[in-house]
Amino acid sequence: MQPGQVIGAVLLILIIIFIVVAIGRAVRIVPQAVALIVERLGRFHVVYYAGLHFLIPFVDRVRAGWSPRPVSSVGSTRWTACAPALTCASRWSPSRRSP
Repeated sequence: MQPGQVIGAVLLILIIIFIVVAIGRAVRIVPQAVALIVERLGRFHVVYYAGLHFLIPFVDRVRAGWSPRPVSSVGSTRWTACAPALTCASRWSPSRRSP
């Protein structure tokens, strides 16, 4: 092999690796009873629920995964915990507390 062919082969291998990594990062399968919060360029973009979803590689990022199911606890109903930097919806109110 000549030096030009070696360089071409190495570049071809690097391009193939880059494409495989990009496709691997682009496809997300979200399981049932889980939601994924997606950021685009660092800002909230969308919440993905169960199913197959496609992201833009290196632009979209999954920020957090959380369970949108309510959890009952001693007289109140609250949503399960999510990422610390995000505000979770809550159906809890002081009037529903048990005495």
